[in-house]
Amino acid sequence: MPIEFEAKVLQIEPDEVADRILSLGGCRVGDRLMRRYVYDIQAGDEARWIRLRDTATAVTLTVKEIAQHGIDGTTETEVVVGDFEATDELLRRIGCQPKSYQENRRVSLELLGAELEIDWWPLIPPYLENRRALA
Repeated sequence: MPIEFEAKVLQIEPDEVADRILSLGGCRVGDRLMRRYVYDIQAGDEARWIRLRDTATAVTLTVKEIAQHGIDGTTETEVVVGDFEATDELLRRIGCQPKSYQENRRVSLELLGAELEIDWWPLIPPYLENRRALA
């Protein structure tokens, strides 16, 4: 399973950051609304949860688990599913109730092979994120 590394840059000016990336030869990949449900796997277990996410290009179902030691971060086991609403209904029918629903806006850019995302969340200042998965 690949390990994903993330870095976040806080307190950015989104337009300035995007303009700088584009001026350096980057390209804009997309601008979309993302939505997700988060479900508990087991009551009281804060180290594992299920995420159903619609990125506007794919719908995924993911089990996320926080590592118990070191700097390994969070591991993810993810599959692509066909339909956000139908998968939510399936999870509810087997007893999973969402503990939260979240939406955010994301602008995706690429520069020199790096995948860069500018995210806007309610009540949180915009930030820049860089993700890289290593096999």
